[in-house]
Amino acid sequence: MLEGAVARLLNQLLGKYVVDLDTENLNVGIFSGQVQLTDLKLKPEALYELNLPIEVKAGTIGKIWLQIPWNMLWSQPVIMNIEDLHVVAAPVVTYENFDAEKNKRLLRAIKRKALADISSKSEIIGGPNSFSEYLIANIVNNMQLNISNVHIRYEDAVSDVTPMACGICIGHISAEITNSKWKASKHINTTDTCYYLVKIEAFSLYWNPNHKLATWKLPSQYYHWRNAMSNSLQNFAINNQDFEFLIKPMTAKIKMTISRSVNGNINKVLSDIIVQDCNVQVSKEQFRSIFCTIDALKRMWISWEHLPIRPKQNILDNKKLWWKYAYHACIEQRVRPYTWSRIRLVRRNYKQYTEIYKKILTNPNDTELKLDLQKYEDQLSIVNIVIARQQARLTVHENSLCEKSFWDILPSPERTILCEKIGFLQGEDNEKTTIDHNYSFRVGNASLSLTESGHEVLVVTLTQLISNLHPNYNKGTYKMALKIEAVIVEGSSVEEHLIPIISSEHLTVHNSPAYFLKIEFEKLPPGASCSHKLYAVLEYLEISYHKYAFDELQKFLIGCEDYLSKYTESIRKLPKNVFSFLKQKLRERWDLILDIKTPYLVIPQSASMQTGENILIMDLGRYRITTELCQDSHIAENATHMELEEQL
Repeated sequence: MLEGAVARLLNQLLGKYVVDLDTENLNVGIFSGQVQLTDLKLKPEALYELNLPIEVKAGTIGKIWLQIPWNMLWSQPVIMNIEDLHVVAAPVVTYENFDAEKNKRLLRAIKRKALADISSKSEIIGGPNSFSEYLIANIVNNMQLNISNVHIRYEDAVSDVTPMACGICIGHISAEITNSKWKASKHINTTDTCYYLVKIEAFSLYWNPNHKLATWKLPSQYYHWRNAMSNSLQNFAINNQDFEFLIKPMTAKIKMTISRSVNGNINKVLSDIIVQDCNVQVSKEQFRSIFCTIDALKRMWISWEHLPIRPKQNILDNKKLWWKYAYHACIEQRVRPYTWSRIRLVRRNYKQYTEIYKKILTNPNDTELKLDLQKYEDQLSIVNIVIARQQARLTVHENSLCEKSFWDILPSPERTILCEKIGFLQGEDNEKTTIDHNYSFRVGNASLSLTESGHEVLVVTLTQLISNLHPNYNKGTYKMALKIEAVIVEGSSVEEHLIPIISSEHLTVHNSPAYFLKIEFEKLPPGASCSHKLYAVLEYLEISYHKYAFDELQKFLIGCEDYLSKYTESIRKLPKNVFSFLKQKLRERWDLILDIKTPYLVIPQSASMQTGENILIMDLGRYRITTELCQDSHIAENATHMELEEQL
């Protein structure tokens, strides 16, 4: 039955994130067509798919309400409402007491993520290559989704000198079927073209570098914490501390147009992501804190390996203990893995894992085997696990059935009916009936402001940014384009108002092109005359030197030199890398059409344009690069001069 397959899939999906999931209530609700789950607690490893060394300290989903009209599944929408998703995460590496059981669950989740990334097969949906594509397209066409009051917060008291907190807030997300004018419709559109609208309202991102973290005694203060998280979405503050926004509350829309063929199958999906205004504002404290936190998270991956022996005191409080920790960590990382006793242990675990995995391939429902497999999996690295699984599959000649996908658990009659409903043809005909996808992304105005002590140091503004992606998943090809109408970079001045440092010339020239930057890139299928096509046009930019503006920017970056060193080195090597890139791509038979008008420099005599003195203008010219690819031909060693001319 389709109901049973959906129930098992939802149990498998929610079970990864929710603690003590009421599977009986969930199954009864799915079969009756109405599911209502309230006050769900999230597991510490619920954010494992972010692939970061973090854990969930407190997390809850206030309510999940799902309505499935089984009797009219293809004529009425499936409705899902999710309310009050609140999460507080923290780094794994802290000075708290080590919890071996929790650490084991976190490491298992990270391994599960890595193994899922390596596997080419869809972990949840499964089935043939195009089945998931058809199923997702039809689910989107039949789904009405509402998500409200989302607050995902990260608190860190160990990465920097002062505690920091950052988070994502979303007021409301709605996804519903509409008519051609993008107005809500209660019934599924069965005509040739369907319309689907996704709205994201009150999306914001904040980063508080000097933040006083509240201490919640969970679970006794669970409801106080939940109320504080809920109220923060209304007040944009928590614990009487206002959010310092990186991205102020904004709205975005995703308009999807789904077209059907004559026989009713979906054959084209157009997705248009629209953002009117996106303003990013970063203070000097936030800028330094962001790089410091990123650097700390990278180092935590190393510290996590030695977390059981990591001291719980600060370094200055017990230097001797930390030196012992450093010694044991180095020995554990560089010496002990290569001792014969450790090698023998790994070999034994590897052999046991391979044998148990063979048994699971033939008997996938044996719970005891899965527990034994997990025990050995905890002792092996990801590389060893992948090799052992592949060796077992080659021996048994079957695929892994440890976690059955939706395709695997769907009974054969229901599978046939479902494929017919979504327009998926089993067999070779799938290659001829692939869904044509087209994604576009449009931003009306995007700006980045660097501020210090309340005044703006640098402001970068882009207008009418339009990008497009047209992939072909079956052939492994794609075509993408990027266009930007104008760019202007403004810096601070002595008079405390902004002055232009970089601007696209056509802001002041009437007969200039509509876009100052256009890039088109295409990957072609094997057998084409060239492997890739690249077309790029860059119009003139005016770069003006203002000493005060550059001095203020340099002051802003003081203290971040270590974090920015690799970026400055990349900028210094940019001309050499560009030349090497072009040289390499010409060898790979890329078709290049480049029209680059280099920026011209305006340097005033007194280091400021505002004094009205003499100026120096440097125009570095215009560069055009085009390729004329010749057909591959075999030239004999003894060819005559006339034969060479004919072939070349």
